Amino acid sequence: MHQELVEVARTMACAAGSLGAVYGMRALGILGQYPKDAEGKDYTPLAHIGDADETLAEVIEYLGVIAGKLGNVYVETVRSPGLAVARCPEAMQIVLANLRNALKELDAEGASRYVRSAGEAGEVREDIARNVAYLEALEQRVCPRAQVPAQAGPSAEDVVAAIRRDPAIARAASAALSERED
Repeated sequence: MHQELVEVARTMACAAGSLGAVYGMRALGILGQYPKDAEGKDYTPLAHIGDADETLAEVIEYLGVIAGKLGNVYVETVRSPGLAVARCPEAMQIVLANLRNALKELDAEGASRYVRSAGEAGEVREDIARNVAYLEALEQRVCPRAQVPAQAGPSAEDVVAAIRRDPAIARAASAALSERED
């Protein structure tokens, strides 16, 4: 479990770095960087920044891998059935929601254009939809909703109405509140 979470964190860092590079390059109007020396040959000591569309296609793959690994982390076992539930469901809901939003944003931006052929474009859109659905199902499984118990007795509105309607109830409520302050 620990090793898979470490891999998720590393993959997430790589995806975030790639997205930052692509969107930063776009903001600066740079479409790609292929370092060359004075003679036009590849200059290997400098980093190669590939095509932005290819990088975004890789990020889509990374997000799919992250979704799968998170699903593997939260698998119920016979000895440890509690492993299938997140310790901090609120934080995990944020993580899963952000992963879904990232996939949806890449899809809305036109993820299908990140690949070379029309067949691959359909596959990319299907992968995104499948991963979004998987993340939604994972959230339902891993982050159970807390059941709010039904309120016994009158509602807050009923109490306020009773205080306004009957001066004796208003005096009793006032006395109870003043005792509570002491």
